[in-house]
Amino acid sequence: MDEQVAEIQEQNTPATLTEDSVKAMIADAVKATEKTWQSRFDQKNTELQKLKAEKMTAEERLQYDLAEKEKALETEKSAFRTERIKADRLTAASAVGLPSNFAAFLTGEDAEGIEKSATDLKKAIDALVSEKVKLQVYGGVLPTSGDTDLSALDDETYMAQRAKQIATKGRF
Repeated sequence: MDEQVAEIQEQNTPATLTEDSVKAMIADAVKATEKTWQSRFDQKNTELQKLKAEKMTAEERLQYDLAEKEKALETEKSAFRTERIKADRLTAASAVGLPSNFAAFLTGEDAEGIEKSATDLKKAIDALVSEKVKLQVYGGVLPTSGDTDLSALDDETYMAQRAKQIATKGRF
C-alpha cells in the first residue's frame, strides 16, 4: 500500500526545470517565432514586388528587370573574384613550397601581390628556421662577430673550438 501511495505522489509531483532546460525552451520558442515572421515578411515582400510589377509601365519593367540582372551579375562577379583569389593564393603557396594551409595567410588582390606575399612569407619562415637551426648547432649560444665560423671546420678542430667557446662563455 505504501508503494502505491509513493507512486501516486511521485506522479503528482510537478517536474522541476533546470535553468538550461528553460533556456532551451525559450530559444526554441524564439527560433519558431523568427521563422514565422521571416516567412510572413518574405511572403509580403513577394506580394509587394508583384504589385509593383503589375503597376509598372513597359519601360519601367524593363529598367527594373535590367537592374535586377545587373545586381545578380555583380553578385556572380564578386563570387568569381573571391574564388579566383583563393585559387591564386593556393597556386602561389605551392609555387614557393609552402603548405596549402598557409594560403589563407597570403594577402594581395591580384596575382602579383599574392606572389609577393607568398615569397615574403617563405623568406620569413626560412629565416626563422635558419635561426633555430643555428641555435641548435651552436648549443643555444650564437657566435658573435669575433667567434670563429665553426661550420667550415673539420670535426676535430670544431670540437676544440667549441670547447674553447664554452669555456670562455661558461655555457654548455
